[in-house]
Amino acid sequence: MNFKKACLTVLIACPLAPLLCWGGKHHTTITWERSTHPDIVGFNIYRGDDRGKENPVPVAKLVASECCTAGTLFCRWEDFDVVPHAKHCYVVKSVLKS
Repeated sequence: MNFKKACLTVLIACPLAPLLCWGGKHHTTITWERSTHPDIVGFNIYRGDDRGKENPVPVAKLVASECCTAGTLFCRWEDFDVVPHAKHCYVVKSVLKS
């Protein structure tokens, strides 16, 4: 299973390779490298307040075609449920065809 991890403090820009994050006043945008693997149909995003302690229930279940625009190198999701000045850690996991 493919997954990426990153932590950020909202309101602080934090480029992380290969995951890129931009902090906003009350939201943050998570972007990750797009995969061309044909079996990836979506992504589950998990959030927590410390690395390795992400909630086991995803905060978002995304369809790949909705968050990964054709012809771009990155997929994107905006989290509008963040606490300003708080640390948020994210894990993005690929969902494969069954």
